[in-house]
Amino acid sequence: MRHNPFRAAGRSFQRNASNLEMLVAFLPNGDFTGILCGALTFVFCAAKRLDEVRNKILNCLDSLPDIVEETEEYVEIYDDDPRVWKAAEDLYLGILDGVESMLQWIDKSALERAFKVLTRPTTFGKNVEEDTIKENIEGNVAKFRNVVLMSQHKHINKSLKALKEQLNSQLKYADWVRDNPKAEKLVAKAFITLDELRSSIGIDPKVNQRDMVTSMIDAQKVCPPEMISHAMLALRDKKFASWLQSNESQILFIEGRMKLSSEQEAASPLTMLSCALAQLVARQSERSIPLVYLCGQHNRPNDPYSGASGVLRCWNSLIAESFTPRDVDLSAINLSFIDGVRAQRLDVLCMLLRHLVLAATDKVVFVILDGALWLEVNRHVQGLGDVVLFLSNLVTALNQRNYGVIVKVLITHPSTSNHARKWLPKECILEMDDVR
Repeated sequence: MRHNPFRAAGRSFQRNASNLEMLVAFLPNGDFTGILCGALTFVFCAAKRLDEVRNKILNCLDSLPDIVEETEEYVEIYDDDPRVWKAAEDLYLGILDGVESMLQWIDKSALERAFKVLTRPTTFGKNVEEDTIKENIEGNVAKFRNVVLMSQHKHINKSLKALKEQLNSQLKYADWVRDNPKAEKLVAKAFITLDELRSSIGIDPKVNQRDMVTSMIDAQKVCPPEMISHAMLALRDKKFASWLQSNESQILFIEGRMKLSSEQEAASPLTMLSCALAQLVARQSERSIPLVYLCGQHNRPNDPYSGASGVLRCWNSLIAESFTPRDVDLSAINLSFIDGVRAQRLDVLCMLLRHLVLAATDKVVFVILDGALWLEVNRHVQGLGDVVLFLSNLVTALNQRNYGVIVKVLITHPSTSNHARKWLPKECILEMDDVR
């Protein structure tokens, strides 16, 4: 095996530089020793400069496999964007040119290098640092990532545009209100007013809005852009489109199968999808009512809104807030029922949600539960199963009889659910592994 004189000289030079540094520190002051000290310092600085350039080259070479692997992944994700391909080509050509220049630099004779570093210690290796590493490689990496970021925003905007088109199609079906104008409801004498009912539920609807803002900020902080971009692709999936555009009430369970940290589980890429959907349907039509519960925002043991009862209370609070007193008949509600609401009994809260949903005639109600993994724990899993069963029965009842309201239930689980297939048929489950 041929010994590389550069590596041998480099090791020797570096080792001697450390020794020189100690000698310089211990030499006494004086005319002769001052001259000697200056010479030693000059040699020491030259040795450090040679080692510094060599380390930068080796570190750059070590980073190339990660850069290439990351580039390949992004090109695969955004294979339909020619700008990404062009940026990737420029990056690969820059890497090839850079590697060639660095190898040529390394292959120079040790004697030639030692002379240059002694005569030009501050500028030595500048062409390798500035042209080869910074411009050819680091510069092209930065350009490529900027192009990928723009492409990511473009893909998300496409997904949202497709979602708007799906909503327009679905909401056209809800125009039965124009063809069948309803008579003004006669409000019977009720035991409780709508405001009193809201007070009995005991949740400020503004909590939900704060949860959504916090979750979206957290998700963008802790989740890589490519994970969020992949989650948003679910909006264009056939199963999702069928769930959204169908003229029937339906349930869709999205299983992320993602490997996430605890911070990412609390605000996952699917949380971004849930919030984007809720915001979009709210803006798209006055006939859409989004009811959103974000489990990751209420995962602390002492959270007053945690668990299955917290989910139902939040949903009931949101739908009650969307009504005026003339929209809902509360005459069937009595004191015993209100006591059950105040006691946060799950069965009573389910009955209340059903009552309020049936009052939302001419509406499309989106019931969204994000981050179900937080409820798949021992103390909450039974309650979660009861909620899913209730929603399934509600969807079935609405499809069997025309109540004049459509309910779209969306449940997301960023990891792998242990119970979804026990509660729901497989046609209701969308696995993110199948989303392309």
